[in-house]
Amino acid sequence: MTYEKQTWQDGEVITKEKLNHIEEGISNMELTPGPKGDTGATGAKGDKGDPGVQGPKGDKGDPGQKGADAVINKLNKMDALDGGVEVAAVVTAFNNLIADLKAKGLMNSQ
Repeated sequence: MTYEKQTWQDGEVITKEKLNHIEEGISNMELTPGPKGDTGATGAKGDKGDPGVQGPKGDKGDPGQKGADAVINKLNKMDALDGGVEVAAVVTAFNNLIADLKAKGLMNSQ
């Protein structure tokens, strides 16, 4: 329902009917959706715009030094143990690895 505008005159009495007409018009306007926007002739999206100018290449900067944990002595492999000297070599290598991790702060020193 379309709202019909009231034209008020000086000295006119405001009546219940005229106020209700205004209220009715307001409530109908709140429930009436607005017109659908124009989507163009085909209803399709517009064309993609041109890309902007590429900015200058950034400077790599100084790579800095490797951290203390960059080089950690490690065991490359472990051969089968048959006792004697081999066990002592493994224990020594393992203890050296633990000491290296503790010295670099990568393992608790306790």
